[in-house]
Amino acid sequence: MQLVRLARWWGRSGDGEVELPADERDDLRGMLSAESAPQRVGPDGSASEQDVREAAHRRALSWRAFESSAHASPMARRLAADLVRFYERMSTTDEERAA
Repeated sequence: MQLVRLARWWGRSGDGEVELPADERDDLRGMLSAESAPQRVGPDGSASEQDVREAAHRRALSWRAFESSAHASPMARRLAADLVRFYERMSTTDEERAA
């Protein structure tokens, strides 16, 4: 369900309803067009699970920084918060989520 919500954000950004800087827009597009978890967080589609978790953690931090920046609109902050949750989920193991 998270991907559907993020895809809606992509549509809203394309319609001009949500303003995103080019880097953030490219990150969202790449994440949505990826075919696997490793591709969602980087160009190397053969990354290990640990590498994926670490890369997802870095992406969550990056989106959190954007979310709290002065130049992010309220709508862009909501989009960023959804992406932070998405990447944070990717950065944890099943055992960590179950605890």
